[in-house]
Amino acid sequence: MALDQVINIAQKHAKRSNEVGERSMSLGEHLEELRKRLFHAVLGVALVSGICFWFGKELVSYIADPMVFALVRNGFSPELTATEPSLGFGVYMKVGLIASVILAAPWILWQLWKFIAVGLYPSERKVVHILVPFSTVMAVMGAGFSYFIVLPVSADFFVNWSTSFPLHDQHHANPLTELLVKLGNNANIGGLESEHVDRMKPTLFDQQPFKLPVLKEDPKNPPAGMVWVNGDDGFLKIATADNYVLTVKASVQRMLNAMPSLAEWVDFAAFTTLGIVAIFQIPVLMLVLGWTRIVSPKTLADNRKYVIFGCAVIAAIVAPPDILSMIILGLPVYLLFEGGLLLMRWAYNKQQAAAEMDMEDDEGY
Repeated sequence: MALDQVINIAQKHAKRSNEVGERSMSLGEHLEELRKRLFHAVLGVALVSGICFWFGKELVSYIADPMVFALVRNGFSPELTATEPSLGFGVYMKVGLIASVILAAPWILWQLWKFIAVGLYPSERKVVHILVPFSTVMAVMGAGFSYFIVLPVSADFFVNWSTSFPLHDQHHANPLTELLVKLGNNANIGGLESEHVDRMKPTLFDQQPFKLPVLKEDPKNPPAGMVWVNGDDGFLKIATADNYVLTVKASVQRMLNAMPSLAEWVDFAAFTTLGIVAIFQIPVLMLVLGWTRIVSPKTLADNRKYVIFGCAVIAAIVAPPDILSMIILGLPVYLLFEGGLLLMRWAYNKQQAAAEMDMEDDEGY
Protein backbone atom coordinates (compact mmCIF):
# COMPACT_ATOMS: atom_id res chain seq x y z
CA MET A 1 0.00 0.00 0.00
CA ALA A 2 1.34 3.42 -0.91
CA LEU A 3 2.26 5.87 1.80
CA ASP A 4 -0.19 8.52 0.58
CA GLN A 5 -3.07 6.01 0.83
CA VAL A 6 -2.14 5.20 4.43
CA ILE A 7 -2.04 8.90 5.27
CA ASN A 8 -5.42 9.45 3.57
CA ILE A 9 -7.07 6.63 5.54
CA ALA A 10 -5.55 7.88 8.79
CA GLN A 11 -6.90 11.36 8.13
CA LYS A 12 -10.40 9.95 7.47
CA HIS A 13 -10.39 7.98 10.73
CA ALA A 14 -9.12 11.04 12.63
CA LYS A 15 -11.84 13.16 11.09
CA ARG A 16 -14.51 10.66 12.11
CA SER A 17 -13.11 10.52 15.63
CA ASN A 18 -13.20 14.31 15.88
CA GLU A 19 -16.77 14.33 14.60
CA VAL A 20 -17.81 11.85 17.29
CA GLY A 21 -15.99 13.90 19.90
CA GLU A 22 -17.87 17.04 18.92
CA ARG A 23 -21.16 15.32 19.61
CA SER A 24 -20.48 14.41 23.24
CA MET A 25 -22.51 16.49 25.72
CA SER A 26 -23.72 15.70 29.22
CA LEU A 27 -27.42 15.40 30.07
CA GLY A 28 -27.30 18.61 32.06
CA GLU A 29 -25.77 20.49 29.17
CA HIS A 30 -28.46 19.16 26.83
CA LEU A 31 -31.24 20.29 29.18
CA GLU A 32 -29.67 23.71 29.59
CA GLU A 33 -29.32 24.08 25.82
CA LEU A 34 -32.95 23.00 25.37
CA ARG A 35 -34.16 25.55 27.94
CA LYS A 36 -32.16 28.28 26.24
CA ARG A 37 -33.52 27.49 22.76
CA LEU A 38 -37.13 27.25 24.00
CA PHE A 39 -36.82 30.63 25.72
CA HIS A 40 -35.45 32.25 22.55
CA ALA A 41 -38.19 30.65 20.43
CA VAL A 42 -40.99 31.85 22.74
CA LEU A 43 -39.44 35.32 22.90
CA GLY A 44 -39.38 35.51 19.10
CA VAL A 45 -43.03 34.44 18.85
CA ALA A 46 -44.01 37.06 21.44
CA LEU A 47 -42.28 39.85 19.51
CA VAL A 48 -43.86 38.79 16.22
CA SER A 49 -47.26 38.48 17.94
CA GLY A 50 -47.17 42.16 18.83
CA ILE A 51 -46.75 43.06 15.16
CA CYS A 52 -49.41 40.59 14.00
CA PHE A 53 -52.02 41.78 16.49
CA TRP A 54 -51.24 45.40 15.61
CA PHE A 55 -52.15 44.63 11.99
CA GLY A 56 -54.65 41.89 12.94
CA LYS A 57 -57.70 43.51 11.35
CA GLU A 58 -55.83 44.05 8.09
CA LEU A 59 -54.81 40.38 8.11
CA VAL A 60 -58.42 39.32 8.58
CA SER A 61 -59.43 41.52 5.64
CA TYR A 62 -56.74 40.01 3.42
CA ILE A 63 -57.90 36.49 4.29
CA ALA A 64 -61.52 37.45 3.57
CA ASP A 65 -60.68 39.07 0.22
CA PRO A 66 -61.05 35.91 -1.97
CA MET A 67 -64.55 35.30 -0.59
CA VAL A 68 -65.50 39.00 -0.79
CA PHE A 69 -64.42 39.19 -4.45
CA ALA A 70 -66.37 36.00 -5.21
CA LEU A 71 -69.50 37.48 -3.62
CA VAL A 72 -69.21 40.68 -5.68
CA ARG A 73 -68.60 38.78 -8.92
CA ASN A 74 -71.76 36.77 -8.36
CA GLY A 75 -73.98 39.75 -7.51
CA PHE A 76 -73.96 39.57 -3.70
CA SER A 77 -73.07 42.22 -1.17
CA PRO A 78 -69.38 42.15 -0.19
CA GLU A 79 -70.16 41.11 3.37
CA LEU A 80 -69.38 38.16 5.59
CA THR A 81 -71.64 37.43 8.53
CA ALA A 82 -71.08 37.06 12.26
CA THR A 83 -73.42 34.50 13.80
CA GLU A 84 -72.54 35.33 17.41
CA PRO A 85 -71.49 38.51 19.26
CA SER A 86 -67.91 37.41 19.99
CA LEU A 87 -67.19 36.00 16.53
CA GLY A 88 -65.30 39.03 15.24
CA PHE A 89 -62.99 39.15 18.25
CA GLY A 90 -62.49 35.39 18.17
CA VAL A 91 -61.47 35.47 14.51
CA TYR A 92 -59.14 38.39 15.20
CA MET A 93 -57.38 36.43 17.97
CA LYS A 94 -57.21 33.23 15.92
CA VAL A 95 -55.75 34.95 12.85
CA GLY A 96 -53.25 36.88 14.99
CA LEU A 97 -51.99 33.72 16.70
CA ILE A 98 -51.77 31.71 13.48
CA ALA A 99 -49.95 34.54 11.68
CA SER A 100 -47.54 34.88 14.62
CA VAL A 101 -46.60 31.21 14.51
CA ILE A 102 -46.22 31.26 10.70
CA LEU A 103 -44.05 34.37 10.60
CA ALA A 104 -41.99 33.18 13.55
CA ALA A 105 -41.56 29.70 12.03
CA PRO A 106 -38.10 30.45 10.51
CA TRP A 107 -36.88 31.70 13.91
CA ILE A 108 -38.35 28.62 15.64
CA LEU A 109 -36.69 26.33 13.10
CA TRP A 110 -33.41 28.14 13.59
CA GLN A 111 -33.56 27.58 17.36
CA LEU A 112 -34.44 23.93 16.79
CA TRP A 113 -31.53 23.65 14.40
CA LYS A 114 -29.12 25.18 16.92
CA PHE A 115 -30.22 22.58 19.48
CA ILE A 116 -29.95 19.61 17.11
CA ALA A 117 -26.73 20.73 15.38
CA VAL A 118 -24.57 19.94 18.42
CA GLY A 119 -25.42 16.25 17.98
CA LEU A 120 -24.86 15.99 14.24
CA TYR A 121 -21.83 15.20 12.14
CA PRO A 122 -20.55 18.05 9.95
CA SER A 123 -21.67 16.08 6.90
CA GLU A 124 -25.16 15.82 8.39
CA ARG A 125 -25.19 19.55 9.12
CA LYS A 126 -24.60 20.23 5.43
CA VAL A 127 -27.77 18.30 4.61
CA VAL A 128 -29.81 20.29 7.12
CA HIS A 129 -28.38 23.53 5.73
CA ILE A 130 -29.96 22.51 2.42
CA LEU A 131 -33.24 21.09 3.74
CA VAL A 132 -34.30 23.92 6.07
CA PRO A 133 -34.11 26.77 3.49
CA PHE A 134 -35.55 24.50 0.81
CA SER A 135 -38.49 23.52 3.04
CA THR A 136 -39.11 27.17 3.96
CA VAL A 137 -39.17 28.25 0.31
CA MET A 138 -41.58 25.45 -0.59
CA ALA A 139 -43.85 26.38 2.32
CA VAL A 140 -43.98 30.01 1.15
CA MET A 141 -44.73 28.87 -2.40
CA GLY A 142 -47.51 26.60 -1.11
CA ALA A 143 -49.10 29.42 0.91
CA GLY A 144 -48.93 31.74 -2.12
CA PHE A 145 -50.41 29.08 -4.40
CA SER A 146 -53.27 28.58 -1.93
CA TYR A 147 -54.05 32.28 -1.46
CA PHE A 148 -53.75 33.46 -5.07
CA ILE A 149 -55.11 30.41 -6.92
CA VAL A 150 -56.89 27.75 -4.85
CA LEU A 151 -58.86 29.97 -2.44
CA PRO A 152 -60.24 32.35 -5.14
CA VAL A 153 -61.26 29.41 -7.32
CA SER A 154 -62.85 27.62 -4.35
CA ALA A 155 -64.73 30.72 -3.18
CA ASP A 156 -66.05 31.47 -6.66
CA PHE A 157 -67.13 27.86 -7.14
CA PHE A 158 -69.07 27.62 -3.88
CA VAL A 159 -70.72 31.04 -4.23
CA ASN A 160 -71.61 30.45 -7.87
CA TRP A 161 -73.02 27.03 -6.99
CA SER A 162 -75.41 28.59 -4.50
CA THR A 163 -76.93 30.71 -7.30
CA SER A 164 -77.64 27.75 -9.58
CA PHE A 165 -80.78 26.56 -7.79
CA PRO A 166 -83.87 27.49 -9.85
CA LEU A 167 -86.36 29.99 -8.40
CA HIS A 168 -89.93 29.15 -9.36
CA ASP A 169 -92.81 31.60 -9.57
CA GLN A 170 -93.39 32.59 -5.95
CA HIS A 171 -96.77 34.19 -6.69
CA HIS A 172 -98.47 31.07 -8.02
CA ALA A 173 -98.34 27.64 -6.47
CA ASN A 174 -99.25 24.43 -8.25
CA PRO A 175 -102.93 24.13 -9.26
CA LEU A 176 -103.79 21.64 -6.51
CA THR A 177 -102.36 23.88 -3.80
CA GLU A 178 -104.17 26.94 -5.17
CA LEU A 179 -107.45 25.01 -5.24
CA LEU A 180 -107.04 23.88 -1.64
CA VAL A 181 -106.18 27.42 -0.50
CA LYS A 182 -109.20 28.82 -2.35
CA LEU A 183 -111.51 26.26 -0.79
CA GLY A 184 -110.06 27.03 2.64
CA ASN A 185 -110.63 30.76 2.18
CA ASN A 186 -114.21 30.22 1.02
CA ALA A 187 -114.87 27.98 4.03
CA ASN A 188 -113.38 30.63 6.36
CA ILE A 189 -110.69 28.19 7.53
CA GLY A 190 -108.02 30.03 9.46
CA GLY A 191 -110.18 32.40 11.49
CA LEU A 192 -109.75 36.14 11.20
CA GLU A 193 -106.75 35.90 8.86
CA SER A 194 -109.03 34.71 6.04
CA GLU A 195 -110.96 37.96 6.22
CA HIS A 196 -107.95 39.89 4.98
CA VAL A 197 -107.17 37.72 1.98
CA ASP A 198 -109.24 39.80 -0.43
CA ARG A 199 -108.27 43.18 0.93
CA MET A 200 -107.37 45.82 -1.63
CA LYS A 201 -103.76 46.37 -2.57
CA PRO A 202 -102.28 49.85 -2.22
CA THR A 203 -102.92 52.09 -5.21
CA LEU A 204 -99.82 53.20 -7.09
CA PHE A 205 -99.54 56.77 -8.36
CA ASP A 206 -99.57 57.10 -12.10
CA GLN A 207 -96.15 58.70 -12.45
CA GLN A 208 -92.92 58.08 -14.29
CA PRO A 209 -90.18 56.22 -12.34
CA PHE A 210 -87.49 58.36 -10.79
CA LYS A 211 -84.22 58.21 -12.71
CA LEU A 212 -80.97 58.15 -10.74
CA PRO A 213 -77.68 59.34 -12.25
CA VAL A 214 -75.23 56.59 -13.19
CA LEU A 215 -71.62 57.74 -12.66
CA LYS A 216 -68.38 56.13 -13.78
CA GLU A 217 -66.83 56.77 -10.37
CA ASP A 218 -67.90 58.09 -7.00
CA PRO A 219 -67.82 61.90 -6.68
CA LYS A 220 -65.33 63.42 -4.28
CA ASN A 221 -66.82 64.97 -1.14
CA PRO A 222 -70.47 64.48 -2.20
CA PRO A 223 -72.98 66.70 -0.34
CA ALA A 224 -75.36 65.13 2.15
CA GLY A 225 -78.44 63.73 0.44
CA MET A 226 -76.81 63.07 -2.93
CA VAL A 227 -77.86 59.75 -4.47
CA TRP A 228 -76.20 58.02 -7.43
CA VAL A 229 -75.42 54.63 -8.96
CA ASN A 230 -71.82 53.58 -9.50
CA GLY A 231 -71.66 52.19 -13.03
CA ASP A 232 -68.50 50.21 -12.25
CA ASP A 233 -69.65 48.13 -9.28
CA GLY A 234 -73.42 48.60 -9.63
CA PHE A 235 -73.96 49.91 -6.09
CA LEU A 236 -76.60 52.44 -5.12
CA LYS A 237 -74.89 55.04 -2.92
CA ILE A 238 -76.34 57.70 -0.64
CA ALA A 239 -74.21 60.47 0.86
CA THR A 240 -75.01 61.37 4.45
CA ALA A 241 -73.43 63.78 6.91
CA ASP A 242 -69.67 63.93 7.49
CA ASN A 243 -68.89 62.52 4.01
CA TYR A 244 -70.26 59.10 5.00
CA VAL A 245 -71.55 57.13 2.01
CA LEU A 246 -74.20 54.46 2.51
CA THR A 247 -73.80 51.65 0.00
CA VAL A 248 -76.78 49.55 -1.08
CA LYS A 249 -76.38 46.48 -3.28
CA ALA A 250 -79.30 45.65 -5.52
CA SER A 251 -80.26 42.08 -4.67
CA VAL A 252 -81.21 39.62 -7.37
CA GLN A 253 -84.08 37.28 -6.58
CA ARG A 254 -82.65 33.83 -5.89
CA MET A 255 -83.83 30.76 -4.09
CA LEU A 256 -80.58 30.69 -2.06
CA ASN A 257 -78.49 33.68 -1.08
CA ALA A 258 -74.86 33.25 -0.11
CA MET A 259 -74.23 34.56 3.42
CA PRO A 260 -70.90 32.97 4.42
CA SER A 261 -69.69 33.28 7.97
CA LEU A 262 -66.33 34.93 8.58
CA ALA A 263 -65.29 32.23 11.06
CA GLU A 264 -66.22 29.42 8.69
CA TRP A 265 -64.28 31.01 5.83
CA VAL A 266 -61.19 31.56 8.00
CA ASP A 267 -61.31 27.91 9.12
CA PHE A 268 -61.71 26.76 5.52
CA ALA A 269 -58.84 28.97 4.33
CA ALA A 270 -56.58 27.78 7.16
CA PHE A 271 -57.35 24.10 6.52
CA THR A 272 -56.86 24.45 2.76
CA THR A 273 -53.62 26.41 3.09
CA LEU A 274 -52.21 23.99 5.65
CA GLY A 275 -52.98 21.05 3.36
CA ILE A 276 -51.38 22.71 0.34
CA VAL A 277 -48.27 23.71 2.32
CA ALA A 278 -47.94 20.06 3.37
CA ILE A 279 -48.33 18.97 -0.27
CA PHE A 280 -45.56 21.37 -1.33
CA GLN A 281 -43.19 19.52 1.04
CA ILE A 282 -43.25 16.49 -1.29
CA PRO A 283 -39.92 17.43 -2.99
CA VAL A 284 -38.32 17.92 0.44
CA LEU A 285 -39.47 14.48 1.57
CA MET A 286 -38.26 12.86 -1.64
CA LEU A 287 -34.88 14.55 -1.24
CA VAL A 288 -34.57 13.07 2.25
CA LEU A 289 -35.56 9.63 0.93
CA GLY A 290 -32.90 9.89 -1.76
CA TRP A 291 -30.25 11.05 0.70
CA THR A 292 -30.96 8.23 3.14
CA ARG A 293 -31.46 5.71 0.30
CA ILE A 294 -34.54 4.26 1.99
CA VAL A 295 -36.33 4.05 -1.35
CA SER A 296 -34.71 4.04 -4.76
CA PRO A 297 -35.86 6.56 -7.40
CA LYS A 298 -36.43 3.69 -9.82
CA THR A 299 -39.08 2.21 -7.51
CA LEU A 300 -41.09 5.43 -7.52
CA ALA A 301 -40.58 5.99 -11.25
CA ASP A 302 -41.88 2.49 -12.04
CA ASN A 303 -45.06 3.18 -10.05
CA ARG A 304 -46.06 6.47 -11.65
CA LYS A 305 -49.61 5.27 -12.27
CA TYR A 306 -50.19 4.99 -8.53
CA VAL A 307 -48.67 8.43 -8.05
CA ILE A 308 -51.07 9.90 -10.61
CA PHE A 309 -53.97 8.23 -8.80
CA GLY A 310 -52.72 9.66 -5.50
CA CYS A 311 -52.52 13.15 -7.01
CA ALA A 312 -56.13 12.84 -8.14
CA VAL A 313 -57.20 11.74 -4.65
CA ILE A 314 -55.36 14.65 -3.01
CA ALA A 315 -56.92 17.11 -5.44
CA ALA A 316 -60.39 15.65 -4.76
CA ILE A 317 -59.92 16.08 -1.00
CA VAL A 318 -58.41 19.57 -0.93
CA ALA A 319 -59.92 21.24 -4.01
CA PRO A 320 -63.62 21.96 -4.65
CA PRO A 321 -65.50 19.06 -6.28
CA ASP A 322 -65.37 20.33 -9.86
CA ILE A 323 -63.11 19.19 -12.67
CA LEU A 324 -61.40 22.55 -13.25
CA SER A 325 -60.42 23.03 -9.60
CA MET A 326 -59.17 19.45 -9.35
CA ILE A 327 -56.98 19.93 -12.43
CA ILE A 328 -55.66 23.26 -11.09
CA LEU A 329 -54.47 21.50 -7.93
CA GLY A 330 -53.76 18.00 -9.21
CA LEU A 331 -51.40 19.06 -12.03
CA PRO A 332 -49.03 21.06 -9.75
CA VAL A 333 -48.97 18.13 -7.30
CA TYR A 334 -47.80 15.82 -10.05
CA LEU A 335 -45.20 18.38 -11.20
CA LEU A 336 -43.94 18.54 -7.60
CA PHE A 337 -43.51 14.77 -7.69
CA GLU A 338 -41.50 14.91 -10.93
CA GLY A 339 -39.31 17.70 -9.56
CA GLY A 340 -38.81 15.79 -6.34
CA LEU A 341 -37.88 12.70 -8.33
CA LEU A 342 -35.05 14.61 -10.02
CA LEU A 343 -33.74 15.76 -6.65
CA MET A 344 -34.11 12.25 -5.27
CA ARG A 345 -32.03 10.78 -8.09
CA TRP A 346 -29.32 13.38 -7.57
CA ALA A 347 -29.10 12.73 -3.81
CA TYR A 348 -29.39 8.95 -4.21
CA ASN A 349 -26.59 8.73 -6.78
CA LYS A 350 -24.37 11.06 -4.78
CA GLN A 351 -24.76 9.06 -1.57
CA GLN A 352 -24.31 5.78 -3.41
CA ALA A 353 -21.09 7.00 -4.99
CA ALA A 354 -19.80 8.19 -1.59
CA ALA A 355 -20.66 4.83 0.01
CA GLU A 356 -18.85 2.90 -2.75
CA MET A 357 -15.79 5.11 -2.33
CA ASP A 358 -15.73 4.50 1.42
CA MET A 359 -15.98 0.75 0.86
CA GLU A 360 -13.05 0.83 -1.56
CA ASP A 361 -10.98 2.83 0.92
CA ASP A 362 -11.76 0.43 3.78
CA GLU A 363 -10.93 -2.60 1.62
CA GLY A 364 -7.64 -1.01 0.60
CA TYR A 365 -6.85 -0.36 4.21
